[in-house]
Amino acid sequence: MIGPKHEKGGREDESIAVQIAAPAQPAPKPMRSSFKNLFAFTRPAHVSLLVTALCGSAVIAAGRTAYAVLLGKIFEVCTSYGAGDITASVLLHQVSNWCLYMFLLGLGMWVVCSIDVALWVMAGELRVKTTRETLFSTLLNRSAAWFDLREHGMSSLMTSIQTQARELQMGTSQVLGFLVCDLLVFASCIIVALYYSYKLTLVMCSTALPSALILWLIARFLDPAIAGQKRELAEAAKHATAATTAIDLVKAYNAADHESFHFISAVRRSSKYYTRQVLSNNGQMSYIKLWMMSLFVVGFYFAVVLVNRGELTPGNALTTFYCALISFQSLQNLGPQWIILAKGMAAGQSLQELVRQADPGKTKTSQVSGGLRPPTCHGDISLSNISFAYPSSPSNLVLQPSSFHFPPGSLTFIVGRSGSGKSTLGNLLVRFYEPLAGQITVDGQPITRLDLGWVRQNITLIQQSSVFFNDSLFQNVTFGGYQPDRVTVEDVKEACSMALLQTTVAGMPQGLETQIGPGGYSLSGGQRQRLALARAKIRDPPVLILDEITSGLDPVSRGLIMDAIRIWRRGKTTIIITHEVGCIGEGEMVYVMEGGRVVQQGHEKQLMEEREGLFAGLVASADHDGGDHGGNAGGFEEQNEEEQESELGDIQELDEQESEAEVIEEATYVQLVRGLSLRGQRGSTVFPRLTFGYDTYSSADNRQSRPLSRMLSAGRVPIHHLHPNANPDRIRGVSPLSKQDDRRHSTSSIELITQTGLSVKNTRVSNARRAQHPDPKVIEARVNGSMDSLELFFLEKLANKKQRAGFHKKRRNSMASVVSAASYSSNPQQTNKKMHSVNNRLPSLSAILRTVWPTLDLRSKLELLLGVCLGLVVAAANPLFSFVFAQLLSSFWSSPSARLAAGSRYAGILAAVACVDALATFGSYYFLEKVATKWVTTLRSEAITRILAQPKSWFDKPSHSPAKIVACLDRNAEEMRKLVGMFLPILVIVCTMITVAIVWALTIQWDLTLVTIAGIPAAVIAGRLNALFSDKWESRCDQAALHTGQVLTETFGNIKVVRALTLEGWFTRKYDAKADEAYQLGLKRATYVGLFFGLNQSIAYYLTAMIFYYGAKILSQDRASVTDLLRVINLILFSLGTCVNMLANVPQIAAAKATATQMLYFANLSHSASHETQGQQRVSNPLPIQMRNLRFAYPSAPETLVLRNLNLTINSGTCTAVVGSSGCGKSTIASLLINLYPPQEKDSLTYNSVPASLTHTPSLRSQMAYIPQHPLLLPTSLRENILYGLPDSSPLRLSSNEHLLHRAAQMASIHDFIISLPLGYDTVVGEGSGMQLSGGQAQRVSIARALVRNPKVIVADEPTASLDAEGAEAVREVFARLVHGNRAGKEGEGMAMAIVVITHSKEMMRIADRIVMIENGTVIEEGGSYTDLAARRGGRFAGMVSGGAWDGVTDDDDIEG
Repeated sequence: MIGPKHEKGGREDESIAVQIAAPAQPAPKPMRSSFKNLFAFTRPAHVSLLVTALCGSAVIAAGRTAYAVLLGKIFEVCTSYGAGDITASVLLHQVSNWCLYMFLLGLGMWVVCSIDVALWVMAGELRVKTTRETLFSTLLNRSAAWFDLREHGMSSLMTSIQTQARELQMGTSQVLGFLVCDLLVFASCIIVALYYSYKLTLVMCSTALPSALILWLIARFLDPAIAGQKRELAEAAKHATAATTAIDLVKAYNAADHESFHFISAVRRSSKYYTRQVLSNNGQMSYIKLWMMSLFVVGFYFAVVLVNRGELTPGNALTTFYCALISFQSLQNLGPQWIILAKGMAAGQSLQELVRQADPGKTKTSQVSGGLRPPTCHGDISLSNISFAYPSSPSNLVLQPSSFHFPPGSLTFIVGRSGSGKSTLGNLLVRFYEPLAGQITVDGQPITRLDLGWVRQNITLIQQSSVFFNDSLFQNVTFGGYQPDRVTVEDVKEACSMALLQTTVAGMPQGLETQIGPGGYSLSGGQRQRLALARAKIRDPPVLILDEITSGLDPVSRGLIMDAIRIWRRGKTTIIITHEVGCIGEGEMVYVMEGGRVVQQGHEKQLMEEREGLFAGLVASADHDGGDHGGNAGGFEEQNEEEQESELGDIQELDEQESEAEVIEEATYVQLVRGLSLRGQRGSTVFPRLTFGYDTYSSADNRQSRPLSRMLSAGRVPIHHLHPNANPDRIRGVSPLSKQDDRRHSTSSIELITQTGLSVKNTRVSNARRAQHPDPKVIEARVNGSMDSLELFFLEKLANKKQRAGFHKKRRNSMASVVSAASYSSNPQQTNKKMHSVNNRLPSLSAILRTVWPTLDLRSKLELLLGVCLGLVVAAANPLFSFVFAQLLSSFWSSPSARLAAGSRYAGILAAVACVDALATFGSYYFLEKVATKWVTTLRSEAITRILAQPKSWFDKPSHSPAKIVACLDRNAEEMRKLVGMFLPILVIVCTMITVAIVWALTIQWDLTLVTIAGIPAAVIAGRLNALFSDKWESRCDQAALHTGQVLTETFGNIKVVRALTLEGWFTRKYDAKADEAYQLGLKRATYVGLFFGLNQSIAYYLTAMIFYYGAKILSQDRASVTDLLRVINLILFSLGTCVNMLANVPQIAAAKATATQMLYFANLSHSASHETQGQQRVSNPLPIQMRNLRFAYPSAPETLVLRNLNLTINSGTCTAVVGSSGCGKSTIASLLINLYPPQEKDSLTYNSVPASLTHTPSLRSQMAYIPQHPLLLPTSLRENILYGLPDSSPLRLSSNEHLLHRAAQMASIHDFIISLPLGYDTVVGEGSGMQLSGGQAQRVSIARALVRNPKVIVADEPTASLDAEGAEAVREVFARLVHGNRAGKEGEGMAMAIVVITHSKEMMRIADRIVMIENGTVIEEGGSYTDLAARRGGRFAGMVSGGAWDGVTDDDDIEG
């Protein structure tokens, strides 16, 4: 819908005219990254550290150059001895001196290398810390529009940021230090070579320019390949995030294969881009090797010519050669690292572009700070001619020019159909977005002139989707405070009481300290909304906006909550956005919206008189009984004084019974917030004593009464989190409700909460007894659950014998630990943490590599063998080169003619060796990288398939959260690829090279070789220590980085909630603390890694000195020839030096091994462990469904029963409404019906007389449809969302059956909206798509998804909770038609479907054939129709639907039942 053109009005600085960004254009061709991108986040304070590290690298380069010079000096002495120019004693004396210098040089190199590597690691840690903090602060200042326009959604963006931060860190720490050092070594050695022979050096460097051009041309293919891989991995991460987040939907619609296919397709496309990277990188590496060796051939031949001419001595020629050799090796070492540097550069560029990216929501009027901060906020809000379109759809005005006024201290309702623009108002008032035109004023000041922080401190939005953070219930409630760390336990308890959370908290394992974030304690939709309301109570701002805050509540709770809000918010501006028109009072202000405009406004009574108006139509469609609306909005019937006194007398009798007195006291806070006083015969007021969790407050002090006026004060907020501009006198000046209100509400509330409180108390006692005497099955479950499944997999599949022995010993002690913990521990989480102390060392490389072969097909196995064989060729080429080089050296003391002939012959051999070595290097790395890609792709594919095959309980574990799963499938998989693509060829080459060199050397001079071998254990130990400490600290740093990333994801995944509650400072401090923790660990890692790396590097100097000294000694004793000595030394030293260089430049292996363990765990998950795969019996019809004495506890809390001896039958052609208060177990029944969880007893749930444990779950679900409580849209088109899970062969996917799709959408009242979109059913929705639907629209798509299948059973969990009155009425009509069709089907021959509806809607209950009321996990009342049950005097159902008012007095027996 295109809105009219708007003109600016009023003063320019007081109006808002924002140009909304045009629709996203195709992504421009990515800019090529450069070396400077590695320093994108380098700050001036980092320069000193970088300069120091550069100086250290320069010293190391000088040391390596000195090593080459010393080698040349030693060889010159040996050459002179071979030519007969010096005696044996002179030889031994001179060589001894040079060897001493080399030993001292080794000591110096140990110190300098240790310091330098530590400095580079510190620099990398400092840079990544700066990167993280910069990105966090930058994203925190981004507008909501910027987040909405992310192509692949926020989850994918967060994963990408963490991956790129890691890549930037790797590219700027050790690897960058190696690069700088190697370049300096190259430069210094070239300078020395020029000094000794400039002619020879210039000849060797003559090919530098054409070679650089060739390398640049090859590198041109690298950046596009990296960008393409990154794009496809982001697409894969988006699908993985959607599938794991919406796992209920994936399972209910048998869509695991569908989701796996999309993920695997994206991963395979990314692997093609990675193959291009491999070709480019290996091309560079092999060309560098060919170039270096060819230069050596040309240079050596020319050196022979110069020596023959007399222009160069053999000693100077050898010095020049060794300098050149070391310089060439330095350049060659860059090859394996270039891909890491290239990824680091690409990551730096991408992150820098993210920081610099234009923000379409930022305007000159949207300043974050620096505006006006008035001393008080009265809450006078005005919106004049406001219009707005979301940036993702700028041509679609969701808010047409409209005006609103919310007087200070008033309660105002905004109602309208779903998608009418109600929620948009809340977003504009807290300045998530800027309006296109018009003006918003707060207390007469334009909102753009006010400081943004001040606005959000004084105007709080509680959104429709209740978001909780990964923390305890207590901490989540304190997030409502202006200073969360100063909110007290008493404040939280009071807020929870107002939100009717007493029973919820009492039933939690650790009370207020129970974890409720991702992977924590599961809360129902209503409980989540009440917890969000508790946050609002803690905050108590001058202006409060509640967006659909009661949509998930039952009628009783809704009425009580609305009354509590009226009392609490009296005298403060409150805006309630809702489609529940039945909760609006007679004299309350209402704005009615339709199509983005205000179509009606006025008081409720006034609007009701407009019979043709939209409001009257909404009321007619709303859930209400005859007296529910208007002045009796709470749904309470008037009772005479005698009835009240009689009932209060009954309550007084209950108060005298010790077993029930505490329960009544817990309940009475509800009466207090509604303005009630419960008085005994002595006239004293009874006040609440609340019990939360396992804490009890039974002292006499807690039972003392307090003045009623203090309890009823609207602003009863502790001073420490009062708003800074609040007026305490004004807050305390609110008077209590009238006695008439007291009489109207008292009895019903006491009866209702008394019954609920008694039930919870009984439940708590029962659970406490079960905890003290736990069932053996519960003990076994806790033993198995006390350890993470990943650790179990590691110990069983990858651990060594020592680790397994420790595990089995611990397991024998676990049973006693659990029994003891169950009996004495008040904190099961602490008990589990104590038990969770299994050794978590990383597996060996060989254990991981053994898993490669089984995952490969025949072609990949052949490629693996070919890659290993070519690696053997590469390994053999180095000793062969050394041997030929020794032969060349021996020619220096030959005659000139023989020298030239030998030079020509051996130069040709070296050229052939160089070509073979270069080709073998390319082939070995290429084939092994292909195998690595195949391995990782296979593991990814197998992992996503097996992950989606796991039971729902598996996803409830914190270690299996969507964020961790996606991180493993994305970044971790890329890390583990190095194990085969990089570590394996290096392992093969190093082991083979050392073996060939030693064996060959033994055949030449065994005693010198044995002396050389004697030093190898020292080198091995040094290398092992280096790897051990590197692995240990890298693993710790990787975990710290993971925790930092979790805070990042938690913050920006819920950015609107963070901003609405002004938690930016809190999460900034939390993130900075995690980033600093990772940084401090990085500094410790730098110290240990530097120390042992320096030791590892210095070993070669000691060994060289020892070998040459011993060689000179045996030469002086005439036990060997100079030629044999040079052969052995070349074979050993060249091979050992090459191996040390290769191993030193290997990137971090610990992270790769840790990530490989996680990936292998996912890829080896059992296909058959889930209860969903146990049954094989297919049922043609799942009906009737029977639950007989069904008991159920969630696997994460096996000691807490959610359903107790439940009996329920679902017959064909019936519509069963399952009702009850929030948290009573209704949604759990829905989960069991679609077999998401198994019941405790196998035969307690049957489908058509077949036990659930024997039923084939996929075929069962193919006959059922599920409508979840919270609608979920997948990142695909609306057509695919509705047809979700249907196979390609389904007739519904045929174009000829398009009318069936349209019919289902029409029945769900969403068809008209879809066809109004430019792309209709092909419109892409979901996270990252750019097209966002309202909650009601998303729910209707979910209903259409269920109806299009024409299932035999529909399980609907609150299908109308997110809909407006008209939309809810349309959906009820759909269900009514389905019920009517069922009845017709029962009368005829056909088999009608069964409908199970979990609902709070009374009109939905009226449609049902049967109503089942659940309380505390069991059926307490059921009947044939709504009318019958509502007419039962004293019935629980009657009390619930009447809003808590009973028509008679409830018997004591009923209360105790």
